[in-house]
Amino acid sequence: PRVRRAQPGRALVGVVRRVLAAVLGRGAPVLVRAGAAGERLLARARLWLFAGLLLIPVAQFATGETMAPWERRALVGYPIGALAMAALIDWRARRGRLPRSFGLLSGAFDLTLVTAALAGFCVAGQPFTAVNSNVTFELYFLGLAATTLRYDWRVCALGGAVAVAGYAGVCAWAAHAFDLSDAAAAAAGYGDFRWSMVAARCVLLALAAALAAGFVTHAARLRVRSVRDRLTGLTNRAYFDERLAEAFELRARTGEPVAVVLLDVDHFKQVNDRHGHAGGDAVLRGVAATLRAHARASDVLARHGGEEFALLLPGATGEAAMARAEALRAAVAAAAPPVAVAGGQGTARVPVTASAGVASTEEPTVDDAVALMHRADERLYRAKRAGRNRVVGA
Repeated sequence: PRVRRAQPGRALVGVVRRVLAAVLGRGAPVLVRAGAAGERLLARARLWLFAGLLLIPVAQFATGETMAPWERRALVGYPIGALAMAALIDWRARRGRLPRSFGLLSGAFDLTLVTAALAGFCVAGQPFTAVNSNVTFELYFLGLAATTLRYDWRVCALGGAVAVAGYAGVCAWAAHAFDLSDAAAAAAGYGDFRWSMVAARCVLLALAAALAAGFVTHAARLRVRSVRDRLTGLTNRAYFDERLAEAFELRARTGEPVAVVLLDVDHFKQVNDRHGHAGGDAVLRGVAATLRAHARASDVLARHGGEEFALLLPGATGEAAMARAEALRAAVAAAAPPVAVAGGQGTARVPVTASAGVASTEEPTVDDAVALMHRADERLYRAKRAGRNRVVGA
């Protein structure tokens, strides 16, 4: 027989493609939304933090405490500049969907602020404070801890790189611009300067970033599992309800309509009785696969419970939702998912149908999520009573 030789070049290309996909990919929608929520939380916390820093010079001025000119400029100028940037970030974070690069930029901004504070000591002629600070340097670790709220390991990695490069750059600047071998100056300040200590601190920053990235990766897996239905792979009801509430919040700001479709498999008990629970599970997985294949990227498709599925259509009118529901009903009726035959005799196609109820916020008296779901549920039961395998809307 002919032996196929290994092709290391092709294997390397595959590895590079996977790495690029991991680095450049947007990630699961549930993680993107969790990261956006964390970003908004950090934006507000950052705003209050720098607003609080302005109280320090106010208190010192009120008590008449003497300060060097550089201290006065730093205590006033630094918080004001940082507060202005924090306000800009907070404003953008609350204006709808965030771009993929937003978390990377804001995370790098947090770590760069620490570097700017250390560099300020060099500008003020305090090089030993810049390289050996026991307070400002530790803020790097707070910044790295904050990167975990973005649910993106790339933000952690970039934050670690920014912190290491920033601190090493400040030390290199101080060593070049000042005489750090002056024992008297070192004793009067923060101790002597050693490159071995700089290297050790850079290693600690890199390890902290790696630990943050590992934590985010593990938390992301748990987050995805927490919103997934294990049988069908669709999102679960809790995630659907969360997204429905967000859709109504967006509707309050923009006035865009919101529509939902509740779809239920017809005569599912008969499927279980005829093919067993394993057969019923296979049918549910087949129906879920059909619905997923016909859903759009902006839709939220979930297993709502039992044999019932829910579809959230942000921005869709009632008429558009009816058309989508009818297309889904027809797709389910045409699919006939395969079910294993008892005794290991292969598989058999099981034709199933589904009924659906549709509701939209364009209808009168539908002004919240509860009313919208109640209206769709009522119409689903009307479709069942009318003979099944049909869609009922307004």
